[in-house]
Amino acid sequence: MESTNNYKHLEFADGNPIPYIKGTGRNVGTIGIIFNAWKQYKSPQDLAKDSGLPIDAVVEALDWYNKNKELVTIECAKERAEIGVEN
Repeated sequence: MESTNNYKHLEFADGNPIPYIKGTGRNVGTIGIIFNAWKQYKSPQDLAKDSGLPIDAVVEALDWYNKNKELVTIECAKERAEIGVEN
């Protein structure tokens, strides 16, 4: 797992292995999935503008996500199992 030591805008909370964007409660895994999997936005700037997040925070979130996709996938599967959603 990539440490957030080099990330100015990311923090871990509540024992969650996936960081959040500081002060927003926005999960980095969600940001990564929205941008990479859903292909909803053409650029990090578009995502930042639409979500009201600083571009630097979005860029950091996407960097962390890209380095930790496997962890995000595992955690998403756990959450889906906990709430009874089939893959």
